[in-house]
Amino acid sequence: MENMSLAAVAEGLGSNIISYWDKEKKEVEKILGLPGDYELTCVLKFGVPGEESSPRKRRPEFSWLHKNKF
Repeated sequence: MENMSLAAVAEGLGSNIISYWDKEKKEVEKILGLPGDYELTCVLKFGVPGEESSPRKRRPEFSWLHKNKF
């Protein structure tokens, strides 16, 4: 997938890996005609990049990180 993403950038495209979705997963597997003994784990999408955006501000670690307890 990394090579495909790098090739897309070389062609002026952007790419994005989608690795988790709940509701749509079975529908996408059906659309692709995936056999029952296969499971879709991720999708690599390509497109023309939009405007540059800045990274989102991260929440402080103490608000989501748990060490040895919840």
